[in-house]
Amino acid sequence: MTMDTRAWEVLGGDKEVLDGITVNVDATNRLSIEGVTEFENRKFKTLYAYPIGHPDGYTVAEYYTQKDFMPGRQIYKFGPSLVTGYDSYTPKLKEDTANPGYADYSIFPTLFSNGAPDISVFDRLYPTSLEYVLCFDNWPNWMVEGKDIGKGTPAVEHFDAAADLAAKYIKAHDTELEGRGPTWVEVKNESTISSEWSHHGNPIPEYGWDVLADFHNITADAIKTESPDTLVGGPTAAWMALDNGNFKEASRHTKFIDETAEHLDFYSYHFYESKDLVLNDTDTNYLGYLTGRLEANLDLLRNHMVNTNNVKPLVISETGTLHNGPDEPDYWIKLKNHNAYMVRYMNRANEFDIVVPFVIPATWWSPDSDNILWTYDERGKLYPTPETGLTDMKYFIEMWDEYNGDLLPVSTNDVNDNIYVHSAQDGNVIYIAVTNMNAQQANIDLNVILEDEQIQKIERTTTYLDMGELHFMDNEPMESLNDIFMHVEETSIFKITLNEAPTIDTTHTKMTYYGDKMLQDTGAPSNFVIQIPNTNVNSSILRVSVGRHGGFSAPLNVTINNYKFESYDMSFTNKADRYFGYVDFIVPVDILQEQNEITVSINQNGGKVSTVALINYEN
Repeated sequence: MTMDTRAWEVLGGDKEVLDGITVNVDATNRLSIEGVTEFENRKFKTLYAYPIGHPDGYTVAEYYTQKDFMPGRQIYKFGPSLVTGYDSYTPKLKEDTANPGYADYSIFPTLFSNGAPDISVFDRLYPTSLEYVLCFDNWPNWMVEGKDIGKGTPAVEHFDAAADLAAKYIKAHDTELEGRGPTWVEVKNESTISSEWSHHGNPIPEYGWDVLADFHNITADAIKTESPDTLVGGPTAAWMALDNGNFKEASRHTKFIDETAEHLDFYSYHFYESKDLVLNDTDTNYLGYLTGRLEANLDLLRNHMVNTNNVKPLVISETGTLHNGPDEPDYWIKLKNHNAYMVRYMNRANEFDIVVPFVIPATWWSPDSDNILWTYDERGKLYPTPETGLTDMKYFIEMWDEYNGDLLPVSTNDVNDNIYVHSAQDGNVIYIAVTNMNAQQANIDLNVILEDEQIQKIERTTTYLDMGELHFMDNEPMESLNDIFMHVEETSIFKITLNEAPTIDTTHTKMTYYGDKMLQDTGAPSNFVIQIPNTNVNSSILRVSVGRHGGFSAPLNVTINNYKFESYDMSFTNKADRYFGYVDFIVPVDILQEQNEITVSINQNGGKVSTVALINYEN
């Protein structure tokens, strides 16, 4: 095993500092992302927690709810919770001897008889209308398929019984909480992988995926029969490597979407990074998501839903980093990925119902855990105060606690510069979030377009790693909006206070339109058509997503309506392992038509042009 010693050096210190980067914020217009016009706190400021359950969780919730974060999601495991139980005196769930395979629900009136204590805590800590996710897992042993090697995967012959248990539980739980139960229910956790869904091990090709769709449909119907207002979805997918096997994995996911279209209300996914210190500086093509695979994946799913007239919201019920550790570089890796993900998700806000970062407030079941917001003492007792208990994960919450307001148009002067931005205006305060995803340090300028308002104060909140030490600055004063130094993979939030709130009466609406085809082979030109209903466009970007194992040595050539863009050099991807990402092209708005013809060509076989999309900012 080789240790990455760069964590104890100056990240990017051996490379040229990027310059000439300008972030333009238009505070004379509002931004609508397909109808979303404000930063949605309840959608993005969430943690991996259930609203009720354990006193330690309530202690930590008193901290993070004051910072405008709320519980977002948790898993409920039927076997451990109901069959085995966590104490000796609570009645245990058993099989119904008169109806083999089904549960005997005679204990439910006792189990769900007194919700008053939970309701009291719920209403003290959270809004009564709090929306959150519950995911099912680990069905009782008598329902399980063969040896339990798939986290309680139900046998096909017990699908109806397993669905009935899910439905009966949701109904009883929500009734006990007097309507405060979960808004979204995921049928089975991470059911796209064999360790969670043992049917994937069946030798019949794609059998596991086929019965997975069946189980989701059966369970969704059962839950809605008992609780019509509950939203049900899946597949709660792990390992979102849609480009694997020359996009064979993508075909499985899109087939699942098709086969569940009449039953599910949303589709849910998990995105995780690895422990790599610098994502855009790996020896092989990086297999995570923050180097472009996230957007390419989301475009692939969205394009398919649009083309099949089955557009449904997404639930990102886990997202973060597959890495733990007690040292400051370990916390940095998690924090920088959480912050980068936040900016990326916010820029596609219309696509999501809720996004839940995998930040666990308290782990009373595993007090020695490093993956935790609030820690425990040597006796396994939760530290009593924020000053003694909070870990460095607090910097994620304190990074975003103030961020709020109506959306503003924001962009950089180079669409492929690996600088990601978002902006919102709250009264006389403008917030600008900036992530430098380059393997190089960068100097940036912030250009804030105003009418007559004057800037009174500039502040910066940021987290960065330097010489192995984690640094956090909270609303640190700044003198200028020019030549702002940013570390490698640093996210900063700039807070600009004006003498008065801008009066804004006009809106630019960001609309994304997709091509009529997907997943076209490289090696020959591919033709696409994108229909747009509105040609009154302020600015436009054509996004082309491509993928290939081993990347590309040939350039990417693109035309739209016979307008030819400069060839894009793809040689940076010409290395081992799978490349899947996107390239943006700035489109002259005067060439846009209601029917736009796009040609994409990479003169190299073995890859795919996954999607093409026009991202228009309409007047």
